Amino acid sequence: MLRKVFLRLLLPVFILGLFIQSSLYGQTVIDDSFYSPALGETRYVDVYLPPGYDASPDLHYPVIFYLHGWGGNQNDLSSIVSYTEQKINNGEIEPVIMVCASNYTAPFAGSMYMNSPVWGNFEDYMINDLITWLDTTYRTVPARKYRSLMGHSMGAYGAFRYGSLHNDKFCALAAYAAPANMELIINDYQTHLKSENPGPPYTFNYSSGGNFTKMIFLGSGAWSPDLNSPQDYVTPQVVEYPFDQQCDVIDTVFEKWYPGQVTTLVQSLTPSDSLGILFGCGSSDELYFYQPNLALKDTLDSLGLNYEFISYSGGHSMPAAFKNESLLFLDSLMLSPVDMSCPDPANLLADNITSSSADLSWTENGTNTTWQIMLDVTGFDTTGFTPVTVTGNPYTYTSLNGNTDYDWYVRSANEWGYYSNWVGPAQFSTLPNDTTQTIQLIAGWNINSFMVTSDSMNMLNIYSSLVNSGHLVKIIDEVGGFVQYIEGIGWINSIGDMALTEGYYVKVDTVTDLQVTGLPQLSSYDIPLITGWNILGYPFSEGQDAITALQPLIDSGLLIKVIDETGGFIQYIEGIGWINSIGDFLPGEGYYIKVSAATTLTMDYPAASNMMVQQTPGAEPVLFKRPFANNPYRPMNIVVNDIRIKNMGVSEGDEIGVFDNGLCVGAGVVTLNDDRYSVSIAAAMDDPTTEEIDGYTPGDQITFEYRNAGLNNPVDLNAQDIMGTKEYKPLGTYACTLYDMFSDVQENSAQAIELNCYPNPVKDRLTIAFNSPAGRVNIEILDISGHEVARVANEIRNEGDHTLVYSTDKLVSGFYIVKIQAVTNDGTYSGFMKFVKM
Repeated sequence: MLRKVFLRLLLPVFILGLFIQSSLYGQTVIDDSFYSPALGETRYVDVYLPPGYDASPDLHYPVIFYLHGWGGNQNDLSSIVSYTEQKINNGEIEPVIMVCASNYTAPFAGSMYMNSPVWGNFEDYMINDLITWLDTTYRTVPARKYRSLMGHSMGAYGAFRYGSLHNDKFCALAAYAAPANMELIINDYQTHLKSENPGPPYTFNYSSGGNFTKMIFLGSGAWSPDLNSPQDYVTPQVVEYPFDQQCDVIDTVFEKWYPGQVTTLVQSLTPSDSLGILFGCGSSDELYFYQPNLALKDTLDSLGLNYEFISYSGGHSMPAAFKNESLLFLDSLMLSPVDMSCPDPANLLADNITSSSADLSWTENGTNTTWQIMLDVTGFDTTGFTPVTVTGNPYTYTSLNGNTDYDWYVRSANEWGYYSNWVGPAQFSTLPNDTTQTIQLIAGWNINSFMVTSDSMNMLNIYSSLVNSGHLVKIIDEVGGFVQYIEGIGWINSIGDMALTEGYYVKVDTVTDLQVTGLPQLSSYDIPLITGWNILGYPFSEGQDAITALQPLIDSGLLIKVIDETGGFIQYIEGIGWINSIGDFLPGEGYYIKVSAATTLTMDYPAASNMMVQQTPGAEPVLFKRPFANNPYRPMNIVVNDIRIKNMGVSEGDEIGVFDNGLCVGAGVVTLNDDRYSVSIAAAMDDPTTEEIDGYTPGDQITFEYRNAGLNNPVDLNAQDIMGTKEYKPLGTYACTLYDMFSDVQENSAQAIELNCYPNPVKDRLTIAFNSPAGRVNIEILDISGHEVARVANEIRNEGDHTLVYSTDKLVSGFYIVKIQAVTNDGTYSGFMKFVKM
């Protein structure tokens, strides 16, 4: 608590303190310097650092600004630091930084800590440049309650000046022997001036004058500067000297001094400014400052300001007792050093993410309540980025774009403007705005799935547009749950809610669209699969290569087969490899999938696989008529890897049909792959929702027919198994090689006879030329179905070349086959050739 008046008579201490320096006794004092923009030059500064400064890098300290006296410089800090360190070490005061900036300047060996055209802007230098430099160079606490002033003589004036005019920057001052009011002692100075200068008429020269003459020059430079002074009796002629050549006071000049007197300056203070004031003076002050200090005490009383005044019996020099008292006083009013460590935040989390906002939270590892956040699209350049300052944790970040990946960083900020390291980036993705998914359905059976999460996931709500329009026939899920209208009961939904992981087998009675609105799925998705058959949903808005999506199942050996609604499939076929006639998984589509064990498929977006053998569907067959329209029901996949029809010249565009007891249940168009003619056929099972038989019956035998545009009748083909059996099975697979009755499927099962028939096409006479081994030779004419229509020869022939002519008059126009077979002791030889009868 501040005391108002303390008059203490202390032992005389007579040391003229205006020019004194002392050794540093090992204290940490830094001889430093910095450039002052206010003065346009580099200035020298001494800085005292308290014990433990280097050992506590996060500790920031209060500062005492020590203002030296007239004629002194930064080295005057040595007169006080030994007292400071002793009190710190004794625990009497908190550790503190002290700084003393040189205010020694021409032409009068001091600045009075003021701006003046005579010597420059020293007040700006001290208040702006010095404080800024100190706060950025050393670990200070940049706040009023952590700064105080201590000064002697001219420095005591500076302390009162700065405490009064810059009260926002300093909380206390301690001043000894301040020139508080020169008006009260001007007559005393007048006497000294007359003895120090020649006259009358008197001339006043700073260089040759005594101390009192010099001090009046210093005051004139502060309070009555005039670079164009008319006083030719004053040297240097840069001020208005307040005495004329008779050494009488010039009132008009001396009046200019009044506003700058301490007794005037303190009148700007009020009790609410809470400026701590301690000042003192020796009663035998050689510069006559004692009475002005008593007057200052009276002024402070009249203003109602708290202060402490100590009267000493000594002279102008600052006694050790005042130094000790000042350090205790200033310490009592400044706050303690501050640990400004700013620990890094941790555990960055984005939660409650929507399409336009996200709640960002983190763990604060200190006591800070202010943070800065940098947030922008993933990969943004943080250089020069302007952060957002927030005071809440968590903080809701708004105005984000939907369906966007974001990076964000956070750092803690303390009240002193210090920051932790930036922590990040953490990532999150905003949800898109509600998206409407449109799924195209054809008449009949479809497999569809969804990529959006709707407000209501009930199946009747999801398919409400089809229910209301009357186009929905039935929905089936993988476990046999269904949605269907039952007469007398109404709509039954045994499936319940739609799931993005699932696909649904859906029958509609016309081509239509299904639209569902909700939030789309944008990240990877885990899809549980049970052993055996499942219906797989594809929950994304973009397609991807099906093999890539299924690669984890392929690598683990669990994938058996995938089938889409059209009968396209993915399966490993012995001797062929992975077949993918589906191509890409597409939004809105669902897929039958069979796995050998329960597992979870994580659906994401890896690089495309090189394992795929791509087979894309060819043209639609036209020569075989299928009993079903559009997609097949519960299809079985039949893969023909090669077609061998002796001498028939199979071509791309020819067709293969598959039959069940004479009913065509599927057909495909022949394509050429790797020098083999092949075809993939999806055979439809009989649809139980229709009255007519429109597909195979499970368990029946598979038969094949071949057609091309030039044949009047189809050719029956036999099958050699590659995988599976010739038995219809829902969602099953049968792979085979097809051959006609004339082809030798087993390699080297018969030896060839060279055969040639001409002309071809033929009009009436066909020449048959052949090379035969010795034995019985049988020559027949067959129609394209393999039935005999004529026998040309059946006789013993010698080995060698033979020729005979056959009349074709009885043959109708069309395709025919010459078949020759020779039976010898070495085995059977055969040959075939196709010809055309015109």
